[in-house]
Amino acid sequence: MDKTSLASFLLNKYGQRLSSVTRNGIDATAALVRNDFTPWLMFYTNKQDDPHAMAGTDGELAIKCGALSFMLTKIPIFFKPSLTDEAGWIGVLMSDKNDRAIKDLIDSAWRSQGRGSAPIKYVNLTEQDDQTDDYQPEFITGRPAKMEKKDDVVLPLQLRKMKESYDYQIPLAHRQEVNFYRQGQMVSDYTDDYEDFAELYRSNPDYHGLTNGQLRTYFALRTQWRQEKYPRFQHGMGGYLTLYMSELVNLIGCESPEQAFDSLRKFQRHYQAHFLPGRRPEEFPRDMVRYYGLDHQRAAKVFQNELSQDKKLHIVLDPDQYSAEELFAVFAGATKHYQTARLYKDDPQRFQKIFKLVWQRISAKKEEYYDFVGQYLTAPTTREGGTLFEGLIFDDRLQEDRVYQLDSLRTYRIVGRLYSSNDLTPWLPNKAALKKLFREIDRATRIAFQVGRPLKERKVDPEIKTAIKEGLRDYQQQQQKAKLDRVPIHLDHLEKIRDDAAVTQEQLLTDEEVDEQPAAEEIPPAPASAPEDQAENAPEQATSDEDLPDLTADEWFFLGALVNHQPYAARLKKHFLMASLVADEINEKLLDEIGDTVIEFDDDDQPQIVADYLTDIQDLLKKKEE
Repeated sequence: MDKTSLASFLLNKYGQRLSSVTRNGIDATAALVRNDFTPWLMFYTNKQDDPHAMAGTDGELAIKCGALSFMLTKIPIFFKPSLTDEAGWIGVLMSDKNDRAIKDLIDSAWRSQGRGSAPIKYVNLTEQDDQTDDYQPEFITGRPAKMEKKDDVVLPLQLRKMKESYDYQIPLAHRQEVNFYRQGQMVSDYTDDYEDFAELYRSNPDYHGLTNGQLRTYFALRTQWRQEKYPRFQHGMGGYLTLYMSELVNLIGCESPEQAFDSLRKFQRHYQAHFLPGRRPEEFPRDMVRYYGLDHQRAAKVFQNELSQDKKLHIVLDPDQYSAEELFAVFAGATKHYQTARLYKDDPQRFQKIFKLVWQRISAKKEEYYDFVGQYLTAPTTREGGTLFEGLIFDDRLQEDRVYQLDSLRTYRIVGRLYSSNDLTPWLPNKAALKKLFREIDRATRIAFQVGRPLKERKVDPEIKTAIKEGLRDYQQQQQKAKLDRVPIHLDHLEKIRDDAAVTQEQLLTDEEVDEQPAAEEIPPAPASAPEDQAENAPEQATSDEDLPDLTADEWFFLGALVNHQPYAARLKKHFLMASLVADEINEKLLDEIGDTVIEFDDDDQPQIVADYLTDIQDLLKKKEE
């Protein structure tokens, strides 16, 4: 609701025209009671040259609603007005979201005044003589507003001075924040032992809007909180929790931002289940890290998820800076498909070393416009941003733009109470792509190291195949170099050793032996493996049960039924078995033999043999029959 809508509402519904008044040094507009010209509604609106302007609203509205004002102070949108100090008035900001509440409150205030229309007289309609008439004309003034004012709590001198120091001349856009910080410094060391408890339900309270009883209740609670004593939460304490957090983020009563940060986290741990709805108290310590630029040790306590994700991405992007174990651990946390690799089962450390060399080759291909990380391991870039300490009263005193670097991949820019991050790349690995990668590495290492059963080739990116070949070649070169490094050869002594050996040999040989000495021959290298003809002539060994997978009779039956497209449901039902569980057991037991999943379920949830391994399964069934 803006000033035009308010004026129209008052004129059309109540016939009230507005007048200008001055309250607390502020020029305001008021609706007056006709018979005594006292205001029952006042407001002032924002103007471009108005030093009291408040951004996002059309001004402050004060309404006289009598005893109802005591109850309304417990509702977050209402507050103690700055236009008047009289009892029975309530304040509310003029904005569109408060339109319905303002109209309802005006209706209630109009009825409570009972003086909004011209006086009405009783008229004598009887035929009695005027001298004997018992009736006399009287004014109907309506129902008077009865307010039971309780004896207010007496404030100590320090609190009384603090409350009286509220400066109305500060521009409205910053009035609450600046006054809150100044008043907080005046009572930063104040302690209280007040024993009564006054409830506080306001969502964004400050000292200025509290009654005397609420002020003393708060400072009595604050005294205990600063001593790290945390009273049990009770009904009506929520507003005090918010007020204390506002003090901490403003460093009121704290020697340093680090001390305030530690106190805030302890405080939140005790009352985390009782913060007002809509609050995000976990953001306040994070905002303190950003705003005050706290050390990374404290940042790590509240940015665990961000730092963990960023470290994973940093390891993946810069594998040269980390060990093979650290790099492999990142991928192992994203998928378990590496566990099917035969070389990993036989020699995990060797597999990890090879994987690092392969990944280094894959990373290098980014320069060739093949970005595996961008395609399969991350989500599209995003930005973070928002208002620091949103929901709390905070006075921005640094008044300078700055940048806080959380880690090598994440920085925040702070401008006033606003923050924004750089372009962030979320870690979001694609398990299907990683499964293909590890399977292709498994297939290549089985061939290179002659372990396990060879896997059939599947379609993968050509860059992946090339990177795996290059990685295996790098590994072989490293192994050869390591062998040479383990056998030190001193070339400067080699010639002398040969000369000494020749002299010794000549001295030991007779003349006849010298003449009979044959010419030197070149010894051929030992064959790497047995000749092929020997392998072909080797006797065939009969297939035994030990050479077959350890499947149960039901599992062999199920496997054969799938290969031959025969029914299997009746037997499984008779033996109280489920097709999905039997398929899982077979896949697990054939993993060493085949090296991959052999039974998959189609779109109709029906099991079937993977086409690539149909021949292999048929061979197994033939061996079983033999």
